[in-house]
Amino acid sequence: LRALDISAARHRQIGLEIVASTQEQTPQLDVIKERKTYVDQLAKQEHAVELLKLAQEKAEGQARESRTASEARQKLIEAVSDPEKLVAELQRDAAQETQGLEAARTAQAEALKARDLARSARETAEVESQRASSDFEHFREALEHQQLSERRARAEEAEAVVRTATEFLDACPIDQDKLDEIEQASLEAAEARGRASVEQLTLSVDAIQPLRIQIGDEAATLGAGERFERAVAGDIELALEDVARVTVTGRQTGRAVQEAAQTAERHLASLFDAVGIAGDGALSQARALVRQRSNAERSVADATKTLTDNLRDLPLQVIAEKIERYEARIDSYRTERDPSVPMPADLDEAKRISEAAYESADEARRGEEKCQQALDQAEAFANGLQGEAGKRGVRLELSEAALKDAQEQLNAARLEASDA
Repeated sequence: LRALDISAARHRQIGLEIVASTQEQTPQLDVIKERKTYVDQLAKQEHAVELLKLAQEKAEGQARESRTASEARQKLIEAVSDPEKLVAELQRDAAQETQGLEAARTAQAEALKARDLARSARETAEVESQRASSDFEHFREALEHQQLSERRARAEEAEAVVRTATEFLDACPIDQDKLDEIEQASLEAAEARGRASVEQLTLSVDAIQPLRIQIGDEAATLGAGERFERAVAGDIELALEDVARVTVTGRQTGRAVQEAAQTAERHLASLFDAVGIAGDGALSQARALVRQRSNAERSVADATKTLTDNLRDLPLQVIAEKIERYEARIDSYRTERDPSVPMPADLDEAKRISEAAYESADEARRGEEKCQQALDQAEAFANGLQGEAGKRGVRLELSEAALKDAQEQLNAARLEASDA
């Protein structure tokens, strides 16, 4: 029940509030009515404004269309004007470039002519240089041929000296050692003879009348007044024809000295026999042979040095073969060389001519290089102009085509509407 009472009380309160609210809304409804009338008027005005906007937008659209058409026409006119200017400019430039290209081609032709002349001069100079160099080489080979021939002659002469001296040395029976031995024996024999002569007696026979005497195996006939003398070292027996026999007895010491002298003489004689020397002046002959031997040994040494200096580790046969090759080349060169060109007088002149010709050829090569560089530059410049002319020609063709299209479009537009 209490809850129902509370709900009924709440209902009544709400009803009172509704009544109160209804009383308050009456003046507000009047205001709303007035505002609605104002709103209707505003709606009409807005509609009028919308109509005006639509008219304005239409006018503006027409103006834009007119402006767009005008701009399009202007663009068409400009599309014709700009290519016309560009074509005229390109044609003017092409005319100028044609003159420049002709001048460049003329310069190129002159550079080519100068290069060809320089090339011809270089080829001529190189031919002359080659000939001069060949002449110099010819004289150099001729000198080497002469030097080799002289070396061969000296070597052959030295070989002959060595051969002769060696034959003598091989056959020579004596040398310095044997000579020293012979000289010592000769001295000893001389000394022994000297001692024997001191110890000797002298046998003298004076013939009063013609007389024949006999001493051992030796016989002598003396005329009246003649004398016969003999040194007596030992016992000796003398026969005076049939008149008398005389015996002379020498001293004992004399016999010993004589025997020593004879022994020394026999030893000296055996030394001479060993070296094949005999006769008077044997010692002088021995000394002469040793001098000849010394000279031969010195000749062998000198000739051997001459061989070494001239052969220079080359066999004589190899030198002879080189000389033959030189002779063949020298003869061939003189036969094949152009006789219309004078031959240098000698090696020095050939060297001077060769050096001068080389300098001339080198200068001609440098001249050709300079002309070639000038030609390359002229060709590059002319080709550059030719390339630019080609590019400009393409641009001119494209510009002329564009001008033609623009003119056609402008003419078509003018058929539809004038430019006004």
